[in-house]
Amino acid sequence: MKQIFIVSFILLSSCVSKAQNDTINRKYTDTKELTAQIEKDKIESLVYIDSAFGYKVKVPDWITLRETGNDRIWGGTFPAIEQIENALMIQGFEKTKFKSFDHFKETYITGNKFGKKTLYSENHIWYGHNIKDLHEIKNGVSCRVFTLFQNMIYHNQFVLIETEKAFLWIQFVATPETYELNLPKFTEFVAEIEFVE
Repeated sequence: MKQIFIVSFILLSSCVSKAQNDTINRKYTDTKELTAQIEKDKIESLVYIDSAFGYKVKVPDWITLRETGNDRIWGGTFPAIEQIENALMIQGFEKTKFKSFDHFKETYITGNKFGKKTLYSENHIWYGHNIKDLHEIKNGVSCRVFTLFQNMIYHNQFVLIETEKAFLWIQFVATPETYELNLPKFTEFVAEIEFVE
């Protein structure tokens, strides 16, 4: 069973109403347990640390954490816009799964062909990307891509990053109507990712 490592910052009040910030390191077995602890302790902010894949990130206030059913995937949903919840996921891979970072990029972005099953999933059809949308970022690349899944077209932002220990696939999955509305939140989230040893 995977343990969830969260560094939480809680505001504690003493008898004389003097407030202070304390850092607490805890392990959680699932998001239900974590959510209950957040409410109980009035936790103000969380930092998710994945030592296996070498990164950490501040958990945004707006995200609703979701169980992914996979030890390699962490994520949640954006606040609903007209009953549509966009998704954010980070999936980690050991570097040995790919020949190189270029091979990783080919699998998730550049090697996919329009109208064909994606190289990363039998359940998704590639609807393309514009080469002008493929940008280099710190330790990786970012690209807007389009996929078909269960008869719906999705607008995605894929961020591929190389850490010291792993390759990360960071996905923002949205509908055509909600992509531009939530993209700034996703961009800010990605900018706050830090690498750990």
